[in-house]
Amino acid sequence: MTASLAVWALLAGTAALLWALSHAGTKVARPGALTGALVARPAVRMVVALVWVWVGWHLFAR
Repeated sequence: MTASLAVWALLAGTAALLWALSHAGTKVARPGALTGALVARPAVRMVVALVWVWVGWHLFAR
């Protein structure tokens, strides 16, 4: 396993753990609530849109 795969596995495990905790009734907010709070500001919404375009472009270019 390369270091890159280990990092992705760690990120995926952390995301799965946070998702499970958010649905278990703990104080961890659900992903939809976090996303809604983030994109409520126009400047952050623009950054999210630009990041989304950048990621899409680079994944398409492969």
